Amino acid sequence: MNAVTIILPDGIGTAGVAYDGENYYACDGFNSKIYIFDQNGVPSGCACTLRPYRSLRYDTLSGGFIALGGGCRSGIYFLSDDFRELGVVVPAVGGCTRINYVGVSIDGAHLDITYDRAIYRCDRSGGYVDTLNLSSGDTQFIAYDEYTEGSALAYENESGVFVSVGGSSSVLPSCSTLKSFMPFADRMYAAVGYRYIYTYIFKIADGDDSYTS
Repeated sequence: MNAVTIILPDGIGTAGVAYDGENYYACDGFNSKIYIFDQNGVPSGCACTLRPYRSLRYDTLSGGFIALGGGCRSGIYFLSDDFRELGVVVPAVGGCTRINYVGVSIDGAHLDITYDRAIYRCDRSGGYVDTLNLSSGDTQFIAYDEYTEGSALAYENESGVFVSVGGSSSVLPSCSTLKSFMPFADRMYAAVGYRYIYTYIFKIADGDDSYTS
């Protein structure tokens, strides 16, 4: 399977990656910067931001981005297409629990918020809408997101880190972890970190076809 490789110029591992159909945008959770790469993983620019972000997702509805602040903050930030902060919401669920990931429902109206033990759907003001999943045993959720043909879920248990999409599940190699899902129309991509500084971007679903195995 072909992959795009991203390495941040400061040698810090990526915390999250977004994709808008043209470029990849990476954050590291420490620096107030967004690093921009073309579709081949070649650095093409850098944008200064108000704060560090540890998660980044392209928002088709607004044409901007959705981000999580660095550290243990529970706020969800809405950014413009040039990474200006437009607003922040704190979900009515989860309390002060750290948010692992924020996805967006297919219709764009809802935020799908992943915590270790639960995945909740909220409106864009942070109001509770539904509980999508609750973990059991030693399973901890990493990320959940949707694309036009279905959904993708990453979770971890004593057997490893798993990615499930299109009804198929695969375990990630040792020393690797999922950084982000990147849905775009009927395609789903995954950014996988390996040995800290390397991030590989794979297409894991295209229409009804799943490549996770």
